Amino acid sequence: MAEQPHPPELTETTPLTVSPAPLPAAPPRDAAPESRPPSPRPVRKPAADFPFWRFSIRELLLLTAAVAAFLAWAGLFYQRNKPYQRTKVPDEIGRLEVLLEISRELGHQTSTTSSGGSGMSDMYSTNRTFDISLDLPRELRGRFMEAYLEHVRKVLAEHATSSSGGGTTRDELGLRAFEFDYSSGSTRGSIYVRSMGGNGELSLFIFLHEHDSRRR
Repeated sequence: MAEQPHPPELTETTPLTVSPAPLPAAPPRDAAPESRPPSPRPVRKPAADFPFWRFSIRELLLLTAAVAAFLAWAGLFYQRNKPYQRTKVPDEIGRLEVLLEISRELGHQTSTTSSGGSGMSDMYSTNRTFDISLDLPRELRGRFMEAYLEHVRKVLAEHATSSSGGGTTRDELGLRAFEFDYSSGSTRGSIYVRSMGGNGELSLFIFLHEHDSRRR
């Protein structure tokens, strides 16, 4: 009988170990730019992701100029169309009680007076006329007119921003007539005062015109 072959004996072997492949070394900091790996480029957001109200500098400048032009036009439109602002000069210039007070200060008690006049106002102007007569001695007429001239100056100093005397007329008795121009904001005005003397009587005529200088 043939002899059976014996299986080979198992011997203890060293386990196989696998080392990982070494990583490439990073280039030195002072390496040439071409030897460095390219830096990743930033990814830009799509235009649809930005808000719709974002403008360029040029568009912002154009928008600012358009808004400034509109505001300037609106301001000019308002200034040209706002209501005419009448001063208080027409109400103070021909008050009868003031004329009587002037007469008393001159030492004369006026016993006979008459006054009349007319007025008209609209959106852009005011006209007033005063026709006043009072008994006054002849020798007091010039002094009376000088005192009334000072009253008009005080009224203009209180209710107007600027005024100027346009001229005066005198005779042997003194002042007979005078006139003023004045302004307050966009309002312009003129005052004309004339006097005539009769037999122990003084007739005073006052004309005033105010208008909005924005309207020609």
